[in-house]
Parts: sequence; structure tokens; C-alpha cells
Amino acid sequence: MMMTLMGLCVVKNTQAQDKCGAQMIKEAIIAQNPSNALVLKQQEEQIKQRAEAYQRDIEGVKMKTTATVTVPVVFHIILTSAQQTALGGISGIEERVYNQIQVLNDDYAKLNADTAFVPTPFKPVAGGSQIRFGLAHRKPDGTSTPGYEIRTTTSASYAFPASGAKYTNQGGLDAWDPSLYLNVWVINLGTSLLGFTVPRSLLFSFPSQELGVVITHGAFGKRTASTTPYFISGIDKGRTLTHEVGHYFELIHIWGDDNGLCPNNGGQDDGIADTPPQANSSSGVPIFPTYDACSPTYPGIMFMNYMDYSNDTALYMFTNGQVARMHSNILPSNSQDYTLGIHPELLDWPTGVTNIISDNNFLLYPNPSSGKVTLSLAAGSGLQQIEVVNLLGKIVYSTQAQSTQTNYTIDLSLLSKGMYVVRCVFKEGIQTQKMMLE
Repeated sequence: MMMTLMGLCVVKNTQAQDKCGAQMIKEAIIAQNPSNALVLKQQEEQIKQRAEAYQRDIEGVKMKTTATVTVPVVFHIILTSAQQTALGGISGIEERVYNQIQVLNDDYAKLNADTAFVPTPFKPVAGGSQIRFGLAHRKPDGTSTPGYEIRTTTSASYAFPASGAKYTNQGGLDAWDPSLYLNVWVINLGTSLLGFTVPRSLLFSFPSQELGVVITHGAFGKRTASTTPYFISGIDKGRTLTHEVGHYFELIHIWGDDNGLCPNNGGQDDGIADTPPQANSSSGVPIFPTYDACSPTYPGIMFMNYMDYSNDTALYMFTNGQVARMHSNILPSNSQDYTLGIHPELLDWPTGVTNIISDNNFLLYPNPSSGKVTLSLAAGSGLQQIEVVNLLGKIVYSTQAQSTQTNYTIDLSLLSKGMYVVRCVFKEGIQTQKMMLE
């Protein structure tokens, strides 16, 4: 019998962390059918072998980079009126949608400013992926979408596993085709359970319409000067979704969900060679170096890894091994999530949506350019996002617009020469201009 909405889970409790959510999920799957213990073990071994094979292939051909893919993301937001108000209303929710996508892109590309805090011993293994994220602008039926949908509910909170959130006929919102979109549900889970994920490897126990991520609304988005409403204490930089998407691409917790065991004492670790052994999850804001029973000597544990439970301000890195594992699940054509990165058309507004008011026209100069370009537009234009797309439809640059800013400097000097498209996303739609780098 198939389970309902119980996937790899992260319980990031800013207070005590008595039991790991991922371990709870494994126990629930095994309780459903004891033979699932062997299935879970086999799944983990297959994922590990696929990542190791991918890494050998990349090293064998001495490739320094791999093709960038952009994953279409849709946010399904199911909150009460009061909870929507707590996030700043519709405009506050919109801002969180945009800055959450920016956090994902920065964290996964190792472009986050706090990567500078990675301790010296860990810098050689800090990795940036070729996975990018963009808001879907086409629904499954081909009509336009801003990349999110909101449903006002009367349910004040959802207790785990929050099944009703994923079905419209139960008061939630249905998933969009999970082979094409990364579905993220934003609901109220309280303050200790921040999120949980159903990755594709668990389809043997879960319906496909439950694939995706659930996060609680107080951990959604990043706090900025204008997003002062509700955030869970210590969880206000958008790293919950960074963590959960890592689960979606088959990363497990850095300590291995093995009840405190060390690899040399029967523990399973996280299956990643370049993360130090770790006994249990971290919390709060640890100080480097921090040691535990599995890493009792310098440099200690990697508490700043996105797959740990430290507060958001203390999380700022993936490792090369983790990146390889995620790449092995989306980049090669035989990977399980390959289809998520081959539909860039879902990131574009449908024909006709680009016909927006002329006041939103923008000036781009110099064009052609040798690298740095200035984008200028009128005040109050409602610009939300600036993106640069190559001729393959891949986003190679993205930044969130600021409400009072009218001029932006875009540095494309590291890109290859050729034709690109600059896209300005406004509330009313999108406008584009071609640009030549020479």
C-alpha cells in the first residue's frame, strides 16, 4: 500500500532536536513493510554508485565544468488570511518568492556572499553546482503563471505529514507534473518542523503527485529591509529550502541519520567522501572548530554545511562530493531527474504576455558590449527580476530588482562571446532585448 506524503524530512528545531525527521520517515516506511528496509538500503547504494560513476566520468575526460540546467519551480502557498498578513500580504509573499529563488541560485552556484566564511581547511572542497532555478511562467495547460499560486485556507496549521496540503480536493493545491516542475508547498508546520521532502527515489512508497518539498511559512524566503514580518528565529536567510532541495537531489544529512554512530563503528555517514564524519546534528551558531565523537581532531565537523541543522547564518557551503551527487541525479541523460532541466520553455511567459505597458521599456547600453552592461528604466516600473539567457535558453545571470533602483550594472565579462537575451520581469509581464557580447 502506497504511503501518503511522508518523505525525507528535516526537523530543524532551534531548541532541542530529540529525533531526526529523516530517521522517522525511514522508520515509517519500514513499519509499513519490513522488507522496505532492504529497499531503502539498495536505493542508497544505487544513488551512491551513480554519483561515484558520474564523478569518475567527469574526472576521466578532465572536464572542468558541465552544462548548466535551470529547473522550473512553482510555489503552492496554502495559508490563512492571518498567516498571509504575517508574511507581509501579497506583496510580501511575492518578495519572498523572488528572494527565495535568488537564495537557491546563489547557494547552489557558490555565489552566496557568506561563502567567504568557509574555514580554510574546508575551502578546497567547497563546491558550486551547475543547477539553477527559475520561476515557472507556464502552467501545465500552457497559460501564464507568476511562478506561484495562493490558496486561503481555514486550517491554522498542518500536522506532519500534512497530506491535505498536496491535494486541491482536500483544501490544498495539486502538484504540477513533477517530471517538469519542482513543486514547493508553503504551509504552516509550526516552529520546530521546518520542512520535508519526497525525492524521486521514494516513488516505490509514494504517489508521484507528492514529489517535492514542503516548508513552513516562517522559514520561507529571506529577511530583507522590507520583509520584517514573521520569520522563525534564526531561520531567516532562506536556507531551509536550500537544505530541502538538497534532499530532493538525494543528499542526506551530513551526520548520516545513524543515531550517533561513527563510520568506524558501524555508522553509515552521509555517503560523501569529502564531508567529515559527524555523530549528530548541529544547532544554533557553532564556532569553528567544533569537534564531536566522530571528528575529535582539527578541523572537526562541517557544521556550516547546508545539510546540517545549524541556524541559517551558520550555513554556507556544499562540498564537491555533494555537488557530484546532485549532478548525477539531474545532469546526465540517465539520471532520475533529468527531465527537470530540459524544458526551458516553461520559464518563459506564453505568447501575448509580453505586451505590457510601454512605460516598462528598458534601455540597455553599450550594446554590443565587451562585458559590463548598464540597464536603465523609469522609476516605479514594477521591475521584479533581471535575467540574462543564452541561446540555449539557459539562465546565465539573474538578480532580484530593488523597488527604488533605476540603473543596474550587469557584469557578463566571464561569459563567452555571442548573442544573449536580457529579460526584465515586471508584475504585468516580461520584456526582452537581444544583446551582443564581443
